[in-house]
Amino acid sequence: MVVDATRPLPIDALAILPTSVTSLTTRDLSFQWMQVTGDLATVDADGTIDSSLLLTDASGAAIVFRAGVLTPGAQYEIRVQAYDPRATPAISPGSTSLSFFVNEAPTPGTLETDLTEGVALETEFTITATGWSDAATDLPLEFAMYVDYTGAVPDEAAELTPADVQLVASALQERSQSPSVVTRLDESSSANGTVVLYTLVSDRLGATAVGWTTVTVSAALNDTELQDPDVVANFVEQKRAQLVAEAQASSDITGVLRAAASLAQILNGAS
Repeated sequence: MVVDATRPLPIDALAILPTSVTSLTTRDLSFQWMQVTGDLATVDADGTIDSSLLLTDASGAAIVFRAGVLTPGAQYEIRVQAYDPRATPAISPGSTSLSFFVNEAPTPGTLETDLTEGVALETEFTITATGWSDAATDLPLEFAMYVDYTGAVPDEAAELTPADVQLVASALQERSQSPSVVTRLDESSSANGTVVLYTLVSDRLGATAVGWTTVTVSAALNDTELQDPDVVANFVEQKRAQLVAEAQASSDITGVLRAAASLAQILNGAS
């Protein structure tokens, strides 16, 4: 069995124990969950799994491992022992083991752009994830693209998670087998015009790796131009006509709506 380390992992004892055990009601039994093989923290010589790794009671009929506690690429064997606590001494009607392998995220490639700088709402950037790979059994890969206009550049040494990206960035492209997207970007809210682009690369089983890069996007109108009603009106009319034409020619309605929202922001800034 292959599992995803980025998601909680439930294991139900009643689904894997012998019928002679599962025929008993769960209220008559207690359970001990132990590690036979793996790198999980344990609390005793029996290998009882540390309850801090779980989202559930460690002695219940079912346990759920927290997301992130399993090591990608590792092999685990978990053993569950059922006990009848009413007996003196306590007796065990049965036990069983479950082995599983933790899926690894795709091997990182790069996120590249055809241009390193451009003008908001005017320059078309081609953003491409290249060189990402995975085991043949984990294919195909899917690519999601995100953008953060705050200019907050991640630490080069940071190991970003999908949740980290989704917390600060908005989607440019939902998960797709296409590793590339062509889009116009808004202007950055940072003084130096930095825009951070992200890709989330997922395999067939859901394991996901993160890549990122930066571009510089300058404002379509400078402060002086924003104070001139004729300049602003002319710019808005040109962009309005462009958006209408793109909406008719393209299925990327989300991108068109995003550009329209950016245009509204320019109008607000000029008023």
